[in-house]
Amino acid sequence: FYLVTSEDEKAGAEMSEYLISNGTKKIIYLANAVHGADYRRYQGAKKTADRKSCELEMKLLPTETEGRQMVYGELLKYAGTDTTLLFSTDKNAAEMISFLHRNDVKVPEDISVAGFNNTKLSKMYRPKLTTVGQPLYDMGAVAMRMVIKMINDEPLEEKKFVLPYEIIERESVIEKK
Repeated sequence: FYLVTSEDEKAGAEMSEYLISNGTKKIIYLANAVHGADYRRYQGAKKTADRKSCELEMKLLPTETEGRQMVYGELLKYAGTDTTLLFSTDKNAAEMISFLHRNDVKVPEDISVAGFNNTKLSKMYRPKLTTVGQPLYDMGAVAMRMVIKMINDEPLEEKKFVLPYEIIERESVIEKK
Protein backbone atom coordinates (compact mmCIF):
# COMPACT_ATOMS: atom_id res chain seq x y z
CA PHE A 1 0.00 0.00 0.00
CA TYR A 2 0.99 3.63 -0.40
CA LEU A 3 1.82 5.80 2.58
CA VAL A 4 2.94 9.34 3.37
CA THR A 5 3.71 9.72 7.05
CA SER A 6 6.03 11.09 9.68
CA GLU A 7 8.18 9.11 12.09
CA ASP A 8 5.34 8.79 14.60
CA GLU A 9 6.91 6.22 16.93
CA LYS A 10 10.21 8.05 17.05
CA ALA A 11 8.40 11.37 17.60
CA GLY A 12 6.44 9.88 20.50
CA ALA A 13 9.67 8.56 22.03
CA GLU A 14 11.48 11.87 21.64
CA MET A 15 8.60 13.91 23.03
CA SER A 16 8.45 11.64 26.08
CA GLU A 17 12.20 12.01 26.55
CA TYR A 18 11.79 15.79 26.47
CA LEU A 19 8.91 15.72 28.98
CA ILE A 20 10.74 13.42 31.39
CA SER A 21 13.90 15.57 31.18
CA ASN A 22 11.72 18.50 32.33
CA GLY A 23 10.56 16.72 35.48
CA THR A 24 7.48 14.82 34.33
CA LYS A 25 6.85 11.77 36.53
CA LYS A 26 3.66 10.64 34.77
CA ILE A 27 2.51 11.06 31.17
CA ILE A 28 -1.12 10.63 30.24
CA TYR A 29 -1.39 10.15 26.49
CA LEU A 30 -4.80 11.16 25.17
CA ALA A 31 -5.62 9.79 21.73
CA ASN A 32 -8.49 9.87 19.27
CA ALA A 33 -7.90 6.25 18.23
CA VAL A 34 -6.03 3.12 19.28
CA HIS A 35 -4.56 2.53 15.83
CA GLY A 36 -2.59 4.35 13.15
CA ALA A 37 -0.47 7.39 13.97
CA ASP A 38 -2.04 7.80 17.42
CA TYR A 39 -1.01 4.29 18.41
CA ARG A 40 2.48 4.53 16.88
CA ARG A 41 3.08 7.72 18.88
CA TYR A 42 1.93 5.95 22.03
CA GLN A 43 4.24 2.98 21.33
CA GLY A 44 7.22 5.33 21.07
CA ALA A 45 6.23 7.16 24.23
CA LYS A 46 5.84 3.83 26.03
CA LYS A 47 9.33 2.65 25.08
CA THR A 48 10.88 5.81 26.49
CA ALA A 49 8.68 5.84 29.60
CA ASP A 50 9.53 2.20 30.36
CA ARG A 51 13.26 2.85 29.88
CA LYS A 52 13.12 5.95 32.11
CA SER A 53 10.80 4.40 34.75
CA CYS A 54 8.12 6.99 34.08
CA GLU A 55 4.47 6.05 34.44
CA LEU A 56 2.52 6.23 31.17
CA GLU A 57 -1.22 5.85 30.79
CA MET A 58 -3.26 5.98 27.60
CA LYS A 59 -6.81 7.32 27.48
CA LEU A 60 -9.11 7.29 24.50
CA LEU A 61 -10.96 10.55 23.87
CA PRO A 62 -14.62 10.25 22.93
CA THR A 63 -15.64 12.00 19.71
CA GLU A 64 -18.55 13.90 21.24
CA THR A 65 -17.84 17.07 23.21
CA GLU A 66 -19.70 15.96 26.35
CA GLY A 67 -17.65 12.77 26.56
CA ARG A 68 -14.36 14.63 26.15
CA GLN A 69 -15.42 17.15 28.82
CA MET A 70 -16.03 14.23 31.19
CA VAL A 71 -12.54 12.84 30.53
CA TYR A 72 -11.05 16.31 30.99
CA GLY A 73 -12.85 16.60 34.33
CA GLU A 74 -11.27 13.33 35.51
CA LEU A 75 -7.83 14.75 34.66
CA LEU A 76 -8.17 17.68 37.09
CA LYS A 77 -6.97 15.40 39.90
CA TYR A 78 -3.47 15.42 38.34
CA ALA A 79 -2.96 19.16 38.82
CA GLY A 80 0.13 19.72 40.96
CA THR A 81 1.50 16.17 40.49
CA ASP A 82 4.36 16.48 37.95
CA THR A 83 2.04 15.06 35.29
CA THR A 84 1.99 15.96 31.61
CA LEU A 85 -1.07 15.56 29.43
CA LEU A 86 0.21 14.60 25.98
CA PHE A 87 -2.46 14.86 23.28
CA SER A 88 -2.33 13.22 19.87
CA THR A 89 -3.57 16.49 18.33
CA ASP A 90 -3.04 20.17 19.05
CA LYS A 91 -6.79 20.75 18.77
CA ASN A 92 -7.55 18.54 21.76
CA ALA A 93 -4.59 19.96 23.71
CA ALA A 94 -5.89 23.50 23.14
CA GLU A 95 -9.37 22.41 24.19
CA MET A 96 -7.87 21.00 27.40
CA ILE A 97 -5.96 24.21 28.12
CA SER A 98 -9.26 26.13 27.88
CA PHE A 99 -10.93 23.60 30.18
CA LEU A 100 -8.10 23.88 32.73
CA HIS A 101 -8.27 27.69 32.60
CA ARG A 102 -12.05 27.60 33.29
CA ASN A 103 -11.29 25.38 36.32
CA ASP A 104 -8.54 27.67 37.70
CA VAL A 105 -5.72 25.23 36.88
CA LYS A 106 -2.61 26.97 35.56
CA VAL A 107 -0.63 25.60 32.60
CA PRO A 108 2.25 24.82 33.02
CA GLU A 109 2.55 25.73 36.73
CA ASP A 110 -0.03 23.14 37.88
CA ILE A 111 0.09 20.73 34.96
CA SER A 112 1.94 20.55 31.64
CA VAL A 113 0.16 20.05 28.31
CA ALA A 114 1.69 19.08 24.96
CA GLY A 115 0.38 18.07 21.55
CA PHE A 116 1.18 16.85 18.06
CA ASN A 117 1.13 18.51 14.62
CA ASN A 118 2.12 22.15 15.23
CA THR A 119 -1.07 23.56 13.78
CA LYS A 120 -1.73 27.32 13.77
CA LEU A 121 -3.77 26.78 16.92
CA SER A 122 -0.64 25.79 18.86
CA LYS A 123 0.82 29.28 18.41
CA MET A 124 -2.42 31.15 19.09
CA TYR A 125 -3.29 29.70 22.49
CA ARG A 126 -1.92 31.03 25.76
CA PRO A 127 0.27 29.57 26.89
CA LYS A 128 1.67 28.66 23.49
CA LEU A 129 1.60 24.90 23.03
CA THR A 130 4.69 22.70 23.14
CA THR A 131 4.16 20.25 20.30
CA VAL A 132 5.65 17.86 17.79
CA GLY A 133 5.88 19.72 14.50
CA GLN A 134 4.96 17.60 11.52
CA PRO A 135 5.13 18.79 7.91
CA LEU A 136 1.39 18.46 7.30
CA TYR A 137 1.39 20.60 4.16
CA ASP A 138 4.31 18.66 2.68
CA MET A 139 2.66 15.36 3.57
CA GLY A 140 -0.45 16.44 1.66
CA ALA A 141 1.59 17.68 -1.30
CA VAL A 142 3.54 14.42 -1.57
CA ALA A 143 0.34 12.39 -1.31
CA MET A 144 -1.29 14.50 -4.03
CA ARG A 145 1.69 14.02 -6.35
CA MET A 146 1.47 10.27 -5.75
CA VAL A 147 -2.24 10.23 -6.61
CA ILE A 148 -1.68 12.25 -9.79
CA LYS A 149 1.06 9.86 -10.91
CA MET A 150 -1.21 6.88 -10.26
CA ILE A 151 -4.06 8.48 -12.21
CA ASN A 152 -1.68 9.13 -15.12
CA ASP A 153 -0.25 5.58 -14.91
CA GLU A 154 3.21 6.99 -14.19
CA PRO A 155 5.68 4.95 -12.15
CA LEU A 156 6.18 5.81 -8.48
CA GLU A 157 9.76 5.80 -7.21
CA GLU A 158 8.60 4.94 -3.70
CA LYS A 159 5.44 3.56 -2.11
CA LYS A 160 6.24 4.96 1.31
CA PHE A 161 7.44 8.46 2.16
CA VAL A 162 8.52 9.24 5.71
CA LEU A 163 8.97 12.94 6.41
CA PRO A 164 10.81 14.52 9.37
CA TYR A 165 9.33 15.99 12.56
CA GLU A 166 10.66 18.32 15.26
CA ILE A 167 9.97 18.96 18.93
CA ILE A 168 8.84 22.57 19.28
CA GLU A 169 9.38 23.88 22.80
CA ARG A 170 6.98 26.60 23.80
CA GLU A 171 5.28 27.63 27.05
CA SER A 172 2.90 24.81 28.02
CA VAL A 173 5.48 22.47 29.57
CA ILE A 174 7.15 23.46 32.82
CA GLU A 175 10.90 23.34 32.96
CA LYS A 176 12.15 21.71 36.17
CA LYS A 177 15.81 21.07 35.67
